[in-house]
Amino acid sequence: MEKFTDSGRLGLTGEQRAVETLRLSEARYRRLFETAQDGILILHADTGQVVDANPFLKELLGYSQEEFLGRKLWEIGPFKGEDASKSAFAELQVNDRLHYQGLSLETKDGRRVEVEFISNAYVADGTRFIQCNIRDMTERKRAEELVREQASMLDHAHDAIIVRDINTRQITFWNQGAERLYGWTSSEAVGQNLGELIFAERNAPDTVTGELLRAGEWRGEGRHVTKAAKELMVSSHSTLVRDASGMPKSALIINIDITEQKKLEQQFLRAQRMESLGTLAGGIAHDLNNVLLPIMMSIDLLKMTSSDERTGEILATIETSTRRGADMVQQILSFARGVEGRRAMIDPLEIIPDMQHLVQDTFPKNILFHAELPATLPMFLGDHTQVHQVLLNLCVNARDAMPDGGTLTVSADSLRMDEHAAAMHPDARPGTYVSIKVTDTGTGIPQEVVDKIFDPFFTTKELGKGTGLGLSTVLAIIKSHGGFLSVHSKPGQGTTFTVCFPVGVSPEDVMPEVPEAMHPRGHGELILIVDDEVAVLSITQQVLEAYGYEVLIAANGVDALSLYKLHQTSVAAVLTDMMMPLMDGAATIRALRQMKSTVKIIAASGLASDGSSARALGVKLFLPKPYTAQTVLMALSEVLNDDC
Repeated sequence: MEKFTDSGRLGLTGEQRAVETLRLSEARYRRLFETAQDGILILHADTGQVVDANPFLKELLGYSQEEFLGRKLWEIGPFKGEDASKSAFAELQVNDRLHYQGLSLETKDGRRVEVEFISNAYVADGTRFIQCNIRDMTERKRAEELVREQASMLDHAHDAIIVRDINTRQITFWNQGAERLYGWTSSEAVGQNLGELIFAERNAPDTVTGELLRAGEWRGEGRHVTKAAKELMVSSHSTLVRDASGMPKSALIINIDITEQKKLEQQFLRAQRMESLGTLAGGIAHDLNNVLLPIMMSIDLLKMTSSDERTGEILATIETSTRRGADMVQQILSFARGVEGRRAMIDPLEIIPDMQHLVQDTFPKNILFHAELPATLPMFLGDHTQVHQVLLNLCVNARDAMPDGGTLTVSADSLRMDEHAAAMHPDARPGTYVSIKVTDTGTGIPQEVVDKIFDPFFTTKELGKGTGLGLSTVLAIIKSHGGFLSVHSKPGQGTTFTVCFPVGVSPEDVMPEVPEAMHPRGHGELILIVDDEVAVLSITQQVLEAYGYEVLIAANGVDALSLYKLHQTSVAAVLTDMMMPLMDGAATIRALRQMKSTVKIIAASGLASDGSSARALGVKLFLPKPYTAQTVLMALSEVLNDDC
């Protein structure tokens, strides 16, 4: 039986094996040569003639193998007439290996292709040859250009675009948008752990990675930090990127700064809560005003029947407390809904001592109150409750700025502003002002914060200790009074707020106080009173009858129409509430107008906003509740003496 030799072939001699090995080697080389995806030229190192050329060269340059063979390099189409070709060949003769990049060759059909040229010299059968590999770089150049364009687009994107390794969390790409958002440059960020670099919550990257591996993407919001330690709210979208084998490789992350958007959302939600508060306050105010009105009018009646000095003092105390309660209701409405109250002349020499008593009774004992007031000061027109609110807010802020105690000083003076001085304040006009200063010896306000303190909802206080509405409300009230405000503060040196109210008043804007003895009286006129509150009906009836009127009362609009139909020729005027069950004031007024177009009507309500509704129905007089005997008697006198 024949045996296998070491060569794996039967019965071959050593010479035969060598020949066979050479043949196989040449076959392998020829197969590689014929199937190579690079163009290959074999040159004779001495003459530069082409000894061989592979088929791919024809595909690349358009020339057949026959057009290459036997010709010198600089005689072939793409290299023909090129001095550079001769110089290159001369260099090839000296160097065993050369490498050229970025060469541009013209094909037979006139196209140009970008190529990479690599040469290697070798010796075969005592002859030196040069193998030239010509690699088509056109597609590669195009791909590189596309990558550069895409990278440029990513860099110009406004959003932060980041790529991180899915396992190590190391950053591998960091665009210019990320540089702008976070403050770290690409060279600083690449290679860093993403979680440690930008996440405010250290366990957040674990959550994101887990969801990426499970679902392939993750969307959410999170708190991030910048290089300057500034906290951001970021909307993030992460997508899992896999390698060629399908294994998770990296995460592509797009982050968008939504910090300002979140602030606006919070402001919107707070505004909604304030609107709800305003609606609730309106309902409460209406009910409270109906409770306070009988008390206030009863005081007027009791004053008429009592001459005892002690009783008069008690009634005065009750009246003061009741009026303060009415003012508190109005303050709630002013704060929550921006409702303006009645304005009267305000004496700063009275309101500041009131504030002093409040501070001394309620503030910590380590805060000393000091008032600096001149002997006389001009009065100014304003809403007493709102001005009280301004001073209270400023004093409370001063208290909060002095947690360890200090001195709170409130001073007042008159201030004359000429055109030049008024130009220094955007909201000021030339004229005389009452200037009130609230000064503390507290922590002071940094300059970068001073510019923001009047923004709605901006606060430096802890959560739950401030709404951020105090100073914005103060500024709104002062502007509505035609005044202006300034602030001067330095960290560690305290703060001074200066509030200026203009002196000067239009007489028609002020409701004069009329002595009881001079309250206008009726002469037997019949007045129809419409209100769903029994106490309001009763006390209003008693007051009007005490001052010479005859009265009919109705608990709702339906009863009012029935009574008016019976006594239409006798009823001189109708006083109706705007908020009633069954038929509200507006419907009652319209029905009365249909029965008699010239009927004289006075509308009343605990909501000042109802005044515009009444005026839209042609009602000339509107009484905000709680009204007093004086206001209702003066209103009746005015409407009855009106010829229209």
